[in-house]
Amino acid sequence: MSKLLKGGLVHKYANTVKTFTMPFSVFKKATDLTANPPAADSTNLTIVTGTYGTNAATIQSADGKAATTSPKTRFQFAVPPTYQAGGAISVIVNAGMLTTVADTSCTLKVDCYRPAAPTTNIGPIAQSINSLTAADKTFALTTTSVVPGDILDIDLVAAITDGATGTVVKAKINKVQIQLIA
Repeated sequence: MSKLLKGGLVHKYANTVKTFTMPFSVFKKATDLTANPPAADSTNLTIVTGTYGTNAATIQSADGKAATTSPKTRFQFAVPPTYQAGGAISVIVNAGMLTTVADTSCTLKVDCYRPAAPTTNIGPIAQSINSLTAADKTFALTTTSVVPGDILDIDLVAAITDGATGTVVKAKINKVQIQLIA
């Protein structure tokens, strides 16, 4: 049921939080949106498909032990027509480390650009994911100029700094969501 507010028809679900889960099939090589992520290396995160029915697919870095690397992956998100211009938009990433934490640090950074303003990063935010317990990390974008129909071009960057030469050190992303008010 809709109701009338201040002279206009307002849908009963206006001002509700909407969450969009990104399937891993939308993630691409950060430097080429036409290419699927290659094997993980020092510049690229990759999709690890797991064993169907046994292990879920994840996005992972290459082994970052005894190194400093910043592999990344990229995807685009179309802001829905029901989005309220300038309203909050967050990127929520469930992430952590695969088997061993980095001895120095591992952060996940969200960079986000809009084709309407291609030189303005509206998401340069980094948070630690240097834990064996994966957790949701929420990255609030600066949305003052975002409007319905905009394309958000989003990079996820895992910055790993490790000085040890022991066990494998890999960043792991389990789920990526976009949350907004629409």
